[in-house]
Amino acid sequence: MKRFALRRLAAIRIRGVVPFLSLFPFILLNVSALAPNGFAQTNSNSQKAAPAPGQISGHVYRADTGAPVAKVQMGLLPVTNSSLNVTGERRFTLTDSEGFYSFAQIAPGTYTVAAKRDGFILRYFENVASPVDAQILTINSGDTLSKIDFHLITAGVISGTVLDEDNQPVASVAVEAVRLRYLRGGRRIEAPRESARTDDLGNFRLFNLPTGDYFVRVESFHVNLQTEKEVIRVAYYPNTMSIENAQPLKVAAGEEISGIRFSVGIPSSYSISGNIVDVTGSAGQRKYEVSVRRLNTGESAGPSASSIGGAFTLRSMAPGDYLLMANSTLLGASAQLNGQPRDVAGTAIARVGDGDAHVNIQVSPQIDVSGKILMEGLSRESSSDLLIVLWPELPILGSGPDTFHGQVERNGSFKIEYVPIGSYYFSTFGGSGIYLKQVVCNGKDYTFLPLAIEAGAGVNDCVLTMGTDSGVVKGQVLNGDKPAPGLTVIAIPQQRSLRHLDRFTITGKTDVNGGYQLSGVIPGDYLLFALRPDEGESYFDIDFADRNQQFAERVSVKSNETKTVALKPTTPQ
Repeated sequence: MKRFALRRLAAIRIRGVVPFLSLFPFILLNVSALAPNGFAQTNSNSQKAAPAPGQISGHVYRADTGAPVAKVQMGLLPVTNSSLNVTGERRFTLTDSEGFYSFAQIAPGTYTVAAKRDGFILRYFENVASPVDAQILTINSGDTLSKIDFHLITAGVISGTVLDEDNQPVASVAVEAVRLRYLRGGRRIEAPRESARTDDLGNFRLFNLPTGDYFVRVESFHVNLQTEKEVIRVAYYPNTMSIENAQPLKVAAGEEISGIRFSVGIPSSYSISGNIVDVTGSAGQRKYEVSVRRLNTGESAGPSASSIGGAFTLRSMAPGDYLLMANSTLLGASAQLNGQPRDVAGTAIARVGDGDAHVNIQVSPQIDVSGKILMEGLSRESSSDLLIVLWPELPILGSGPDTFHGQVERNGSFKIEYVPIGSYYFSTFGGSGIYLKQVVCNGKDYTFLPLAIEAGAGVNDCVLTMGTDSGVVKGQVLNGDKPAPGLTVIAIPQQRSLRHLDRFTITGKTDVNGGYQLSGVIPGDYLLFALRPDEGESYFDIDFADRNQQFAERVSVKSNETKTVALKPTTPQ
């Protein structure tokens, strides 16, 4: 039986410092086709001479002073040409007193090199000063690659003390350096970068921080004497319940921001109560489960509450914004939809301020959204790798419920199962060179509007027209008269109302010559920017283009048109 588990289309990868042996979280070890030595097996009957091994060497320097850095852990990672998937045994060495390192006896193949040392930011070899993108190195038979040099950026630090209401130190509480990360469509989530626990004196030290803006978040536990419950309190510097009212700290390379003091006394706690409004109208009592998680992080905010008949209460809730999720299984013949029992489910948002909150949660059977795909100028087989996705319409700040999706069949039909009531935007994944051009459900156009799924109302006649006339924007980014490699190039719709639809914003990267190409651009008017890689992807902020339009290049793309646009690097506001 499918429960209201709220499936995710894909996990959001939060970049951060990870154990050096694991390196990038998306690098996957694949040794199924490898010999015991970690390299691909060769045909023993081959009469060809074995390829000669190669060598990679270089130096590691400080980015600020140029001085050599000793005892840097250097990693040699065999990777594929198309991605950073590890395909063999990883090797490690240390730099000497002159910052020199060397890897010998390297089998021909493709590799990347990484450098890690405490006090500096983990780096991968690259042509530009970017902590995000690695450059792949190719070793042919007998090749020697020298001057594979690194310039390490010193890490920043935030330190301080956590105290209670009596100005006494609080030990063993979690402290995090948090960055805001923007997602396509303008949503924001809190992305923890580093974390620590306070010592016996209440002191904390968050280190290995790249340059950027951070919010400091403290999570503490208290006992509420009135309710005899444990209360979880989340506070942001300088002691506010919401990140929207928090003070960001700007960390520069090698800088330590000290003296950050928190007072986390026993917080006031409140309750969230309400009723389950079951629109199925069937007789008898049901048992509902109400779970709660923080809206701005998606983390669980406490135990769930059970309800017989509909009334529920969640106690010991600290001030904050919460997503409530209620579900109950319908049993018996009357609950059969399409031959299978369905859950009833629903969500609501509750804001706890200086008092108790009351909110009702409307629930109904989860339904299917189905229809067909129309391809302009292409056969239906072209949509066989296409995924149709429903994104919940949510507040700008928050994680909210998960996405729901369904695969397109060979005959062009699709079905997205078990969707709760709510409002959803259509989106697609996959399908090279095509885009979502029009959405019509129940005779109404939802191309730019959210589809409202109501209780008991089936949605089974959606027609999604896929456009095949997208354009291309390409060109070169020059910093003065020099190519600017490793930059993010982004096309943002000039029309503000289109920016919350992820399909209208296109991104790409410049190559070693500063060249870029943005494919799949939906015909329309855009603002183009070339930016340094941004871990928080702030260019997805709805207001980014408005704040920086004086630096943008404007371009209009027509059907099947290729535009060439020269760009200059932009330092965003």
